[in-house]
Amino acid sequence: MVDGTNTLRDVDAKFKLHGRKIQIQRVKLLTAEGLSVDVDGALEGVGVQPKGTLNYLVGAEDQAAAWKLADLWAGESAAPADRDRFAAFAPIRVAGQMQLGARLASAADLTFDGVAGGGRVDARLKIDGGLSEWRKAPVDFVLRSDAADTARLFASLAGGRVSEDVQATTRDPGNVLVKAAGVPESDLMTLMTVDSRTVSLVFDGKTKIAADGVSALNGELQLRTGDVRQLMRLAGVELPRGVGELDYDGLADVAWTENRLVVTPRDVKLAGARIGGRAIVTVGEGGRSKVDGHFVADRGSLPRILSAVLSKPDGRQATLQVAKAEAAVPADEKAVADGVLAADAPPVFSNRAFDFTLLEGVSGTIELKTNHLEIADGVAVRQAVSVVRAREETLAFELKEAKALGGSFKAELTLTKAPAGATAKGSLSLQGADVARLGSVSGRVDVTNRERVFGTGRADLALDFKGRALTPRGVISVATGKGKMKLNGVTLTGLSPEGIREAAEATLAAEPYSGEQLRTLLQEATSAGRLDLGSRVVGLQIADGAVQVDRLEVAQKQGRSTVTMTADLATFAFDSEWQVVMSGAKASRPWPPVAVSYVGPLTKIGTSQARVVPDALERELAVRKMESNVNELERLRRLDEDAGARQRERRRQLELESQRLEAERAAAARRSGADGYYGANGAVNGWQATPVPAEAGQSAGEDDSNAQSVEPKEQSRRSNRRYRPRTNFRRKPKSFSNQIFDIE
Repeated sequence: MVDGTNTLRDVDAKFKLHGRKIQIQRVKLLTAEGLSVDVDGALEGVGVQPKGTLNYLVGAEDQAAAWKLADLWAGESAAPADRDRFAAFAPIRVAGQMQLGARLASAADLTFDGVAGGGRVDARLKIDGGLSEWRKAPVDFVLRSDAADTARLFASLAGGRVSEDVQATTRDPGNVLVKAAGVPESDLMTLMTVDSRTVSLVFDGKTKIAADGVSALNGELQLRTGDVRQLMRLAGVELPRGVGELDYDGLADVAWTENRLVVTPRDVKLAGARIGGRAIVTVGEGGRSKVDGHFVADRGSLPRILSAVLSKPDGRQATLQVAKAEAAVPADEKAVADGVLAADAPPVFSNRAFDFTLLEGVSGTIELKTNHLEIADGVAVRQAVSVVRAREETLAFELKEAKALGGSFKAELTLTKAPAGATAKGSLSLQGADVARLGSVSGRVDVTNRERVFGTGRADLALDFKGRALTPRGVISVATGKGKMKLNGVTLTGLSPEGIREAAEATLAAEPYSGEQLRTLLQEATSAGRLDLGSRVVGLQIADGAVQVDRLEVAQKQGRSTVTMTADLATFAFDSEWQVVMSGAKASRPWPPVAVSYVGPLTKIGTSQARVVPDALERELAVRKMESNVNELERLRRLDEDAGARQRERRRQLELESQRLEAERAAAARRSGADGYYGANGAVNGWQATPVPAEAGQSAGEDDSNAQSVEPKEQSRRSNRRYRPRTNFRRKPKSFSNQIFDIE
């Protein structure tokens, strides 16, 4: 059967027509597009002002059938937006009732219940202007749906179309409630709620509905915990494929027209940050979009911003940005542990390819002020003012000002689409950084901790770099550049020549000798010594994915130190080595150096533990200890030889003294023999000999052992003078030699 432009099949109709009154007992039909209709009821005033009630059952299994249903709703060929709106609900099978002219002569009131879009749907519509003029007259409707896909349902209500990519990858079942009252084309008060697994929102405001769909929207959007990517998909907008999950919660004022969208967040929490400000999106000629905005947040993430130009994450990881943007606290648990080599540290930068799809036809500028801006995993700056600019396949990020380590930090990074990947060019500068703040993970000086101070003084840093590759990690590995670091009165805490000398002397003096004691003393000295770098300019070189600091040589009071350092950009790990040598006497052989290494994440450069390698010094001390022991044995031997010589000399002196005394006694005896000889009873030449008085403690009859008895020697020749021996000998005083050697 053909009815004008409509071709009908399988028609089963039974009705009565009398003038402008029709009584429908049964009408069943199937259109060429596949739309099935089953109607019964009664109408009067057909063709003029219909009035009556119709019961219906409608089925549209595919898009073509849904489009035909839209045409029947409009009474003629429907607008493309209306067709898409109906098509989004396919497959459709609903039953309901339509009352015409019940409340008003032109009114059309509908109710229906059934299945649409894979979920339950029911609605009540009161249309004062009838089906053909429903946008121009007041309406009052309520729609509830247990939707199998909230994105499709929302897009159909808004007159938009969900992209095929979203349809293929996104299924988000949930509940949708829409209440509206007013004139659709001018002022329709609207309350809409969406609750699903990933989306939860409430919109309360005004909307306008034109022939091609929603033309204006103005009101308050209450965002509940969910993923903002799903929220944008509800409006038919797909965020950059590299953007990971973005949790949101809060309120925002939304003003949307056909070519302009203004969003003003009010107490919105986005990706863990409290954010406020305004964003304006304008659609110009050729569909080109311009985005301008300014936001204020308590925290932000540079990796999140730059992830807009990365490819879609694979199924193994949901969010991997240009650099890991995981929470900085507890960053210590995720950072590279002390002593881990840079090669073993996890990579910081993503290995996903660059994708500049987002920037096609998009330009604009967004200013962001944050109290805490994360630069990379565990690395952040404070009080940051940054600007993001997009134009012609180029994304530029400028950090206009920020606070870091007590100084001022600035940076620029420009990513430009290249035939293979992207070209990156950037620079950074740090002015007036406080070296002491490197001793704290938070970047602040802990006045309560006086045990170890990393250093003192100020430092300036300037660095330029560039590179080209398919991925951010590739850019880092091939990047080249140079810069300089200016030190102003910088002193670092570490092993000093004085500390080595004290440890060496204590080890040599200890008995027994212990190499372990040397290592312990040197380890303790690493937190007590000072390396005075003073004021100087140090060169920096970028190559092979690392920053190489030029060699530092420092002369000190009791020796010298040499410092080298390399920072791995791929892992944000550093490796620094000190060679410390103490000076010795000019005549002695030189002391070997002591190596001290510091290895760990850059975020813990001021708190990393020193690893002392004193092998060469330990061997040298062992040799000198043995030499000292040999010298000691030689000294003792010489002392023994000197003592023996002194003993022999003492005995010789005793012998000489004894001979001298004997000679004196002999001479005295000779002098006495020339005066006479002994007579009877001790009388000599008639004189009585006077006995020697006894000393104290000695009786008169005891012999005096100290008395010198002289017996007359036989004279070799006779003399006329008789020998007169003396009989009153007394103890002779000791000579000086006898007193020294204690000889009687």
